[in-house]
Amino acid sequence: MAIFYSMKKTSILLTGSHRSGTTFVAEILSFNRKISYVEEPSNKDLALGKLANFKGYFPYICSLNESRYEEHYRKLIETYSRVKGYRHKSPHKKWLNRWRDLLRPGTTSYIPMFKDPIGFFSAEWLAEKVEMSVIITVRHPAAFAHSLKRLGWTFQFEDLLRQQLLTSGPLAAFKSQIERFCLEEKTIIEQAAALWSMIYSVALGYKQRHPAWLFLRIEDIASDPLGEFTKVFKYLHLNLTDSIKSAIFDMTGSHNPSEAGPGVVHNLRRDSKKAVKAWQKELTNKEKQQIFSIVHSVSQYYYCLLYTSPSPRDLSTSRMPSSA
Repeated sequence: MAIFYSMKKTSILLTGSHRSGTTFVAEILSFNRKISYVEEPSNKDLALGKLANFKGYFPYICSLNESRYEEHYRKLIETYSRVKGYRHKSPHKKWLNRWRDLLRPGTTSYIPMFKDPIGFFSAEWLAEKVEMSVIITVRHPAAFAHSLKRLGWTFQFEDLLRQQLLTSGPLAAFKSQIERFCLEEKTIIEQAAALWSMIYSVALGYKQRHPAWLFLRIEDIASDPLGEFTKVFKYLHLNLTDSIKSAIFDMTGSHNPSEAGPGVVHNLRRDSKKAVKAWQKELTNKEKQQIFSIVHSVSQYYYCLLYTSPSPRDLSTSRMPSSA
């Protein structure tokens, strides 16, 4: 059960690992008219990340290197407080509305929401420097690995190793493992399990140091979408309207398909209760054992995640990191 130390902030950071449901949660939140959607400003492959000249994935910003980035993020906050941001950039009408907003500065005040899993390791700096309410999503490690395997997404651990501030700071305990993964060829499953452990080990520290931050397990949202989003909207001091409730049902109900199509990155309308269990039948027993052996020391704080061949025990037992 979530413990709220909620405070009104000027903006929102929605982060966690990639493929952890941040896009889905952000889509629901963006139905609120006050929210201005800012898509992955730390992602080097997207427009905002290119503006900041990020060179790799998961950049780490802290007090020692903030001079390169602080003005960039302050400008983003200033801009998206006046201009409505959208996830989908192609519809003509939405772009037209955005330009109308620019022509009428000051007429509307929005809450910028940074949907930014790539900015995970910079969460503390962002929360302090630009006064953000922080939401961290958590996804079952086997589901995370299954998602990456389905898409064929590998990870370049060199992006972490090149950041000395990161490997001597938040990821110091994992430096030797990162070096090994840079030298040895690993499967997507092994990469995913190692990366999950690194991210959510750091998240445990966040939880201890920042009891005001909200942690969301995607499995909890899947089992009770309306109940969990009621907590989220309350935490953010946002109004959960009937139309948003209807959208939540539309995007999560059993009338939706349970699985995304081959190669589909985001299918946000899913039968949520079935979708979260897809990994159980699609990963091999060997892959499941491999994942759990790598993540166990961290995953035990989030899930009762015991696995014995041939079938895994259910993950339904709630376990989340306790507040300090």
